[in-house]
Amino acid sequence: MDGDDATSDVKVLVVDDERAVRASLDRALRLSGHEVAVATDGLDALHAVVDERPTRWCLTSHCRGPTAWRSRAACGATAATCRS
Repeated sequence: MDGDDATSDVKVLVVDDERAVRASLDRALRLSGHEVAVATDGLDALHAVVDERPTRWCLTSHCRGPTAWRSRAACGATAATCRS
């Protein structure tokens, strides 16, 4: 499998309450060939999971509302994550 095929099946959900952080991660991940969905908080992340079906998560530890980590747990997600 070449590099393009490896990233084409990856959709990353970026969850962060800071617009600049979301935009930066969104751009970097897209430039790396990934599909990206973004959410501003844990509740937004729950909606994005249903609508976007991400295969990976990139979460902040300081979101407003239900935390992104709790949202991930509520979804029973097993996708890889990164922490900020």
